[in-house]
Amino acid sequence: MKIAASDFDGTLYHEGKGISEKTLSAIKKWQAAGHKFGLVTGRNMHLVRIGLKGYDIKLDFCVGLNGAVIFDEAEKEIFSREMPQEAIMGLWAHEIASESPYVMTLRGYDSFGKWNDRSCIDPVIHANTPEVTPEEAQALPHILQMCFVAASP
Repeated sequence: MKIAASDFDGTLYHEGKGISEKTLSAIKKWQAAGHKFGLVTGRNMHLVRIGLKGYDIKLDFCVGLNGAVIFDEAEKEIFSREMPQEAIMGLWAHEIASESPYVMTLRGYDSFGKWNDRSCIDPVIHANTPEVTPEEAQALPHILQMCFVAASP
């Protein structure tokens, strides 16, 4: 048995093009030969599901949120590393949270957003991500990652 992993955005999935039939066929052939295929991505399972919707791909594993969470073939969370509450509070208090078009608060299975400019995020993700206030986001248990957009490095 061998294991193959792919990033999602810009590697497996290409904006405007999706996932190619050639790639889908290669994944199926790989798995039919008894090998494992999974993702290593910055997305959580909620965002992975949105991205894979309409594609017949069965993941054998998924390393999500840049390594903060790992899921098995049944999408069961088998590892996660929570952000310290002090870090979450500090990020919400930082100017980037008010300057960013959005702030995403992510758990293994769930995504929450605070939208300052709704035009800057994929409408499918926006439509499938509940909005929360900063106070609600900070009170959520099991936060693994936060995402922002900055105007400059």
